[in-house]
Amino acid sequence: MNQIVLTSGFIAFSGGVPVGGWANVSVFPDGSYKFNVHFHDSGFTDYNVSVLWVLRSSIGQVFTFAASGHMCGTDPFCTDSRDFDSNPQGTNPAIADAWDDLSVQYSYQWTAKANVDIGTLWNGIKTTVGAIEQVVAVVGPLLA
Repeated sequence: MNQIVLTSGFIAFSGGVPVGGWANVSVFPDGSYKFNVHFHDSGFTDYNVSVLWVLRSSIGQVFTFAASGHMCGTDPFCTDSRDFDSNPQGTNPAIADAWDDLSVQYSYQWTAKANVDIGTLWNGIKTTVGAIEQVVAVVGPLLA
């Protein structure tokens, strides 16, 4: 085996979350790796997104690949990108050392989560509200 390529396929979130994307992991016998992640926010609100891959060798050694970031929606207060992209690559000697065990058998699992970024919405809107004397959290966390 000259490489292990893991692909998530399209990632969508339930509950009407307007974020979608994908994540791929490739590892090679020399210990090199590529971890490619892409998500897009197609809604109004801003979102934070995280993805985690776990690759397990035949003897139980685990390798993790994680990324998280922020995306803006069409919210006018957010000026960042509507996309989150992460493409780290490099070499880890532990992957090369475990290659024989990975070649025999491996298993993997991935998970991803997207959450509304209320803080960014708050920071944007409080600049237009004017002087704030007191904040009362009626529903949700207290924002400062």
